[in-house]
Amino acid sequence: DYGTLTHAPWAVVFPPGTEAYEAHLAHGWIEMGAPGSLPVHPTQLYASLIGLGLFAILAWWRGSRPGDRLWLFAALYGAARFLMEFLRGDFRAVLGPLSLPQVLSLGLIAAGIVFGTRGRGRLVWRAGRLGAPGAAPV
Repeated sequence: DYGTLTHAPWAVVFPPGTEAYEAHLAHGWIEMGAPGSLPVHPTQLYASLIGLGLFAILAWWRGSRPGDRLWLFAALYGAARFLMEFLRGDFRAVLGPLSLPQVLSLGLIAAGIVFGTRGRGRLVWRAGRLGAPGAAPV
């Protein structure tokens, strides 16, 4: 779980014995005994920032139905994770040009869209009882 090469000021360098170091050594980008890997994107920090951003959005946003935050989280997290995969140095395509996390992310995005747009005007569960949306409990 390390990023692609970058010259960004916030890039990180991994020490010997880490996956990034070993991958750069195997590619011939660094020599044995180098003090660290080449500078890479800090994907772990990006994932943390995405989590913090999603928390802020979901804490602020008020949905109109129960479960609205769940579908919004699924769609937003799926989109963020899909994009972040392009910055991973250990990217492995499994389905065409997509990695397994990207394929799963597309599923999350689709589920978020489907569940976020359906259910209007249908019967829904409210407080353990079946009724029309907005109807008073029986």
